[in-house]
Amino acid sequence: MHINTQTRAVIVIKTSHSSQNLHETSRFITASMKSQQELREAIENTARKFLGAYKEAGEQNDPAIINRDVTECCKRYFKPAGVLQLFGSPPVDGLSNADYEAAMALDLQKYVVTYSDISDVTVDTESRKSAATTVTGMKYKDGEEDVIEHSWVLDFNEDGSKVTKVIEFCDMDGLRRMFVKVYSDKQDSK
Repeated sequence: MHINTQTRAVIVIKTSHSSQNLHETSRFITASMKSQQELREAIENTARKFLGAYKEAGEQNDPAIINRDVTECCKRYFKPAGVLQLFGSPPVDGLSNADYEAAMALDLQKYVVTYSDISDVTVDTESRKSAATTVTGMKYKDGEEDVIEHSWVLDFNEDGSKVTKVIEFCDMDGLRRMFVKVYSDKQDSK
């Protein structure tokens, strides 16, 4: 096969452009992978801080800590439907930060979270979501202890630094026990 000088020059130019494009594409993919990894780490870190806030709020007796890792307009939704019935149907459009903090203030008068084992953490960077399960130890002011389990689905802002939406799937048996200890006197006074 005979390749003339002009053809050889075109092949060399195309090869060098292809090599340069490949290098630029490789750098772009590496940067994209790095930014996806950074986003994943930010989401996981924020999720763990958010879930750990329940224990910290009790340790510091400060219900405001519960909203430390959420946006101002974050809404909280509870599942299954029995949670809504048990608590007298909180808003279908979600509970605001102020309402959740007020409920937390009542809770802290009756119990504190002694531990929260976080597991099964999953992160989806494309949709900026995380899911996790928790097993939470609770100690009531009367000395009684209990355990309650939750599954969580959390939505995040663009950089993963704040939670924008919370879906909390509650252990109904544990929640009923907690409700009797924390809220039964409120029901009796009605």
